[in-house]
Amino acid sequence: MKGTTIVILLSSIGFIIIGLVYLRSKGIRKSFEESNIYKNTDKYIKINGLSNLILGMLGILIGIIDYFSIFTSKYIVILFIALILVQSIIHKIISKNNRNI
Repeated sequence: MKGTTIVILLSSIGFIIIGLVYLRSKGIRKSFEESNIYKNTDKYIKINGLSNLILGMLGILIGIIDYFSIFTSKYIVILFIALILVQSIIHKIISKNNRNI
């Protein structure tokens, strides 16, 4: 197994864990509600958790493609980094539109 495959798969599992924690944690929900930063806390947490889950699942798919790929791994790593960048930009836009401040 290539090193890039391991890194992609481990980081994807991390994104899935973060997404599940966001969706399931009552402490995070309570913290966001008390801070009153976001207009709709439930919507923010749901979007954030789901986007991390989707990113993790796509990352696992990309990791599997990297494992069986005949292409150079650098192209697949660039694809994974671009996916993270796009998700970060979308998350920033959604967060900005949902803020009270």
